[in-house]
Amino acid sequence: MSLDATFYGFATLADAKAAWHQQLARILSSMLDRGVIIDALVSPSPSTQQIVATDGAAPAILWALWRALEGGAIATSYWQSTTGESYLLEPAATDDFCQQLTLGITKYIGLCKANARTIGDAIDACGTIAAVLVIDMGAGWPSNELASGVSWDEFHTFLSLTDTPNSYSGAGTKLVAVNSGATALEFVSRTFIGLTDVPSSFSGAGSKLVMVNSGASALEFVPVPALPYLLAFDAPGVPTASMIVFHHVFTQAVTFVASLTGSYVKAGTAATAQTDFDLKKNGSSIGTVRFAAAGTTASYVSISSSSWAAGDILTLVAPASPDATIEDLWGTLVGVR
Repeated sequence: MSLDATFYGFATLADAKAAWHQQLARILSSMLDRGVIIDALVSPSPSTQQIVATDGAAPAILWALWRALEGGAIATSYWQSTTGESYLLEPAATDDFCQQLTLGITKYIGLCKANARTIGDAIDACGTIAAVLVIDMGAGWPSNELASGVSWDEFHTFLSLTDTPNSYSGAGTKLVAVNSGATALEFVSRTFIGLTDVPSSFSGAGSKLVMVNSGASALEFVPVPALPYLLAFDAPGVPTASMIVFHHVFTQAVTFVASLTGSYVKAGTAATAQTDFDLKKNGSSIGTVRFAAAGTTASYVSISSSSWAAGDILTLVAPASPDATIEDLWGTLVGVR
């Protein structure tokens, strides 16, 4: 009888594919963990079959040893088979056992991954449940008996290496990073928070800016700096009694600090005597802009910090008894918005 959805209980094609992918993952894991037979690399031929582990971190550690040997960091090392036999590892110029073992394991793992990808692609290409069920999950797997003479030119792809992902599927636009266990490479999403020199969370950082920290060693979130609000005016001529020297209506929220720090009001011709101009907010006095006798730069008296909203009106009013000589006032009041 034919294999069908009723026999296996799959309600949909997607269910069948998911189950076959899970089974494929289990088969691949068992293939990668079964070890490799190294009899062909050993001279003389061993009396009992010798197997070297390929699971866990073993391949990565072997790679590290080989690099250390070839780079001169160490002169020799040893590697054990699963039965406890120890084998001397030396640079390839002295003896290429370590090189052949490393490349052989790499080739074996790469072939296992490649076959898993081939079967996985076949599963994905199926248009019916029946087509999924007849895929031979045991076909194409490599022998785990290593052969001598393996060379670098047998490794053509990133995925064929022992410490890389099995597939590019689902990894579009992702980055390659060392995993948390520092044992292999993996694909990771490109996120700002995932970087090592940035804040660990966006929490509480709403509307903040990103800035290099004072130590020039990382990025940090900082509040948006207050933007200046410059209120400039020019009132030529001699102010008359209670004259409005200038007034200004605000279109947005603005704050002035106490004593109008950073602001300047000047006169082209100095006053004969002390002359006080009244600074008002919506018609009510909030302080005094004062010119000393013979002075051309004003000081600010009893002016507290103030906040202004859109529609508020600021007015500078001349004294009721004006000075006879002061004239040509101009200046800039500095606030923040």
